[in-house]
Amino acid sequence: MSVTGAEIAEGIIGAGMQVLLFWYMYRAVKQGFPKFLPLAIAVFWFTMWMVRKAGVRMYKESRAYRASQRDKNQSVG
Repeated sequence: MSVTGAEIAEGIIGAGMQVLLFWYMYRAVKQGFPKFLPLAIAVFWFTMWMVRKAGVRMYKESRAYRASQRDKNQSVG
């Protein structure tokens, strides 16, 4: 299985988003929640959305998904 440039970029962006998330959460705790909490929640939501999107793509490229699709197609005909 080869890794494309887009997957590498997505991994780097995801790692950067996690660093930002932890930094914002640290700032939120240190300076008081009302100021930084909405930004921390937005960064967390975006990070989780990217992780979910990458996970769905990885599953669709997996052997298990192909096998389930093959089984489904054979049972129809």
